[in-house]
Amino acid sequence: MAENESLDLGQPGGQRWKYVLDAVRKRKSPEEIAHQVKLKLPQALSKAHKEFAESGVPLTEFLNRWLQQGRS
Repeated sequence: MAENESLDLGQPGGQRWKYVLDAVRKRKSPEEIAHQVKLKLPQALSKAHKEFAESGVPLTEFLNRWLQQGRS
């Protein structure tokens, strides 16, 4: 299974989420938090898709397997 450090807040690639986390910690409005998520989520998903592909595991295959495990 490919790991994806770009989604891990503890890794340098996950630092894109620090603005979202800061907004939550500062008790910003849901609208402000949603705005930060809208800015960062496409970047994170794009990076994850690229990393999975480089690992030889298409993101769609990973998601399909994950969904199948949840149904078992």
